[in-house]
Amino acid sequence: MSAAAAPRSCLRTVLLFGASGFLAGFIGPMVLTPDSNIGPLVGVLFTGPAGVLIGLAACLLSRAAPRLFSTGALRALAALLVLATLYACLPEPRLVGSVLDAEIADCRAPPLLYPAALQNWEAALARTPQARPLADWRQQAQRNVESFDALAVTLHVLRSRAVFERRRPWDRGERFARPWSEEPPGEHAYFVRAGGATCAQWQSRERALYWPVRDETDEPIGPAAVWPPVDAAGFLGLQELGEVPARIGALLR
Repeated sequence: MSAAAAPRSCLRTVLLFGASGFLAGFIGPMVLTPDSNIGPLVGVLFTGPAGVLIGLAACLLSRAAPRLFSTGALRALAALLVLATLYACLPEPRLVGSVLDAEIADCRAPPLLYPAALQNWEAALARTPQARPLADWRQQAQRNVESFDALAVTLHVLRSRAVFERRRPWDRGERFARPWSEEPPGEHAYFVRAGGATCAQWQSRERALYWPVRDETDEPIGPAAVWPPVDAAGFLGLQELGEVPARIGALLR
């Protein structure tokens, strides 16, 4: 290679690797992980500059060993960089929820929780002077809590088993359960639809499996439309608790 051609060849090598890393890191996250909070910045901040550095190293190596680092070999290495970048951009499994192995520790009617919840929200408002609550948020919340056809139960969770959903192109939607995880001592509050049941009936239950109900979509959670919330569950800070769905129970076997 002539002295004049060497810089041009080196520049092409740097551009090859830099463009490969940039485009893979720029487009890959947008296609493979559209909900990522960094998206194309992977290419701009990481894989693009890394590709330039790899290109410079490849240029030096090709000068030292031109037969080993031929044009075809350099293109193959650039393709490997693209594949490695795309693989790193593959989305991690998404948490769907957790199965709880628990005992009922306590059960109360929701109105009994209203005074403590009101005190907590008033303290939160005092710490947030920029908040704009509804004018009658206390009255609305109280009415909703008093008419809430549910029971507030406290679980003593003994162990849990997380359920995830894969999101890679070839196994998207496939769900699996991780092994049982022993829970540290503690109690967690939920609400259950009353359906005519009483606290006495719930407190007489033996140890069982439960499923905290949650939004199973992949949509990001947006800010609350009303704060403090006036719906009963939101005001009391309770998540719905249900039986383990059949499709989830099948994963536990």
